[in-house]
Order: sequence, then C-alpha cells, then structure tokens
Amino acid sequence: MPQSPYHLPVGLVQTATPVDLSPYAPRQAPTFSGTARFDGPVQAASASVGHGSTGQYDNALVLLPTSHPGSRRCTIQIDPGWIIGQDSGANGNTDFFLWNRATSRAPFAVGTDDAVALGGIGSGATATFQRAANQINGLTFKGAATGGEVGIGASGADTDLNIVYSAKNAGTHRFVGAGTEQFRISPTAGAVNRLNATGAAPGGTPSLSAQGSDANVPVRLSAQGLGSVTLAQGTTPVFIATSYSAAAVNHLVLEARETGSGPVLRMTGPDTNIDLNLRPKGSGTVSFGAFTAAAGAAVAGYIEIKDATGQPRRLAVVN
Repeated sequence: MPQSPYHLPVGLVQTATPVDLSPYAPRQAPTFSGTARFDGPVQAASASVGHGSTGQYDNALVLLPTSHPGSRRCTIQIDPGWIIGQDSGANGNTDFFLWNRATSRAPFAVGTDDAVALGGIGSGATATFQRAANQINGLTFKGAATGGEVGIGASGADTDLNIVYSAKNAGTHRFVGAGTEQFRISPTAGAVNRLNATGAAPGGTPSLSAQGSDANVPVRLSAQGLGSVTLAQGTTPVFIATSYSAAAVNHLVLEARETGSGPVLRMTGPDTNIDLNLRPKGSGTVSFGAFTAAAGAAVAGYIEIKDATGQPRRLAVVN
C-alpha cells in the first residue's frame, strides 16, 4: 500500500527532532480527520505576521471545531491534566477556556466580549474582569516586598479617576482586619443622601459630612443598646451622650443661633412638661453667670428651680 503524501513520522519520543509540517503547509494544507497523534514535538510552517489589513495574524496551525450543528467546541488535550479549547458550554459560543481535568472546572476563561473569568465560569467565577466600551482607564494590582503594602489603584488616561466598589443588590461592604469584621457599610434602597469623608491639608480639619439631593440632611451616630456615644480629643473623652434607660423618650436639642442671639439648649419629647436636670458630681455645684453685689435691692420676683432631690427652690430676682 503506497504511503500517503501526508504521512507524518511517529515514534519520535527518543529524538529532539520535531515533526515538521512545513512541507505540507501552506502549499498542500493537509487536513487530519478524527484524532491525529504525534509522538514528538510538532513544528508548523513559519509565518510572517502583518502582511495586510485583512491578514494581520498568519495561521501556522488551524484547528477546526466539531461538526455538531449546535456546537463550536474545539480542544487541545494535554495529558493527563489539562484541556485548552473554545466553546466551554458546547452551545456555539466561541469563548476560550482552560479546563482542569482533576477538578472538572475551568479556572480561566475569556468570553467573546473579552471578559476574563478566573476561578470558574459564569456565576461560579471567583473574579470577572470586564472591558467597557471605548475603555481608557482600568485598575492596577500591585504586590509588595517584605514590610510593604499591596495595593489596588486606578490607572489610565484620565487625570482624575474614581473607583466604585459595588455590592450586589442589598449586599453589604465588610472590612475585615485581624480575622474579624472592623467596619461595615449597609445599603438603603433608593438612597439619595450619604456620608462623605474628606481629608485635609496641613493646618486643615478632616471632615465627615452629609451630602445628597435633599436640601437639609441630618447625620445620626447611633450606639447599640444602652451604649454611649463619646466625643474625644485623642484618647481623652470630652463629651459622652448616653440613655438612662431603654424606654427614654425625652432628650436634649442644642440649637445654634444667628448673630445677636445665644445658642439654645432645648428639651424635646412626647411629654408636655419636661425638666432639665443638671447633676454635678459629689459636692460639685452648677456654675453660671457672674455675681454682682446689690445690697438692699428690692426683690422683684423669683425663678423656680429644683434641687438634686427634686425639691422646688426659688431664686430671687432683684431690680
């Protein structure tokens, strides 16, 4: 039986000489059907890249997909562990993938839209990198030497570039350190107002402020249970706000005022009449105003207050 003009030598495991396809491509362009096996390395015909606008990438080796009408699956198997191919779902999608035969998973895939998936495909991917239309900006992941800090940074052509961290739907952002959660950001559906943290130049003051579409946006600091809210200078507390009981309904409101009027410390709550209690510690007293001697002055009236026991007392007022 005459030898085929496309016969390729086999059994080259013991030699470094590769199986040379250059006599057949592109002049004769042999086609292999079924499974073609080469026991040694394969050397395809060399090609000159960039010979024209329609052929910028010359093909030294072409693999045709399956003839199945609904699939474009085409693979290269590297025994015993890996498969390289296209159409991971065997559904006609010409994505590119790397298949781990040991785990029966694809740890790497590139979609037809240039999206790159790591650690899996689709919803099973550990990370997905997607290109934007007309993209000019991206992220840079930076490692570090001993004692350094790894980093994620924005990079690209724009001078100023934001970074968006997006959880899915009602998911939260959790920041973990030392193995435990240290800070969390929880979303609100339809939110239009938010907090904005701003740093400061030398001599300036960093700020945490409310922003949003509403004209007036309050800010709330809320402790859990009967916990207190502390304002401190360094490690020294300068103001502590706490609730006497879980059933508290009355509270203080501090109001700033315009020029010519003093600030107001106001009581508010559902009760009709609400006392304001000033409680010194131990033998401490409440200090206010400056004393002016007025011997023999006529008493014009009084101001009623209560002492620490709740007993009403009257402070005389003179003309």
